[in-house]
Amino acid sequence: MMLLSGERTRDVGICRVTAKPASWMRRIIDIFPYWQGQRPKFKLYFTALTKLTISSKYSVAIQFSNGDKTPITTVLLQKLKKGATESFTVGNIPLVYTGDSFLIVDEELPNKRPLLDAQTVYMFHTTNRSWLSLTILAGLLAGIIAALGNWLID
Repeated sequence: MMLLSGERTRDVGICRVTAKPASWMRRIIDIFPYWQGQRPKFKLYFTALTKLTISSKYSVAIQFSNGDKTPITTVLLQKLKKGATESFTVGNIPLVYTGDSFLIVDEELPNKRPLLDAQTVYMFHTTNRSWLSLTILAGLLAGIIAALGNWLID
C-alpha cells in the first residue's frame, strides 16, 4: 500500500493509527493544498496492537498553524482482536487558518486532559484562494511576455 505525502502512521495508546483523505479524488491530488473554508473529510484507520477487551475512546482534532486545536469528534473502539482494523470517517470542519495543519489523535484516559499528548496522523497545507488568482495572473503575464519577445525577435 502506497503512503500519501501527508500520511503518518503513529502508535496512539494501544492502537496503530493512520489517516487518508476520504475522497478518492483527493487521494489522487494529495500534493495540492486545501483551500481556506474547505471542509475536508478524512478516513481514520485504527489497528489494534493487542487484543482490546474493553472499549477505548480517542479524541480527533485539527491543529492549525497557530496552535489552535478544533475538536472534530470522539471515536469509540469496541472490542477488537489483535491486528484487526476499524475505520471511521471524520471531518467536515471548515479550515479557518492558512498554513500547515495537522489531523491529530489522542487516547482519552481518566485524569488526563484530552489532546494533551496528541499524535499527528495526517499533515496538510491550507492556503487562501487569492493565491490561485495570483498564480494564473503570473502565468498569463509570463506567456504574454514570452510571445511579445518572440514576436520582436522574429
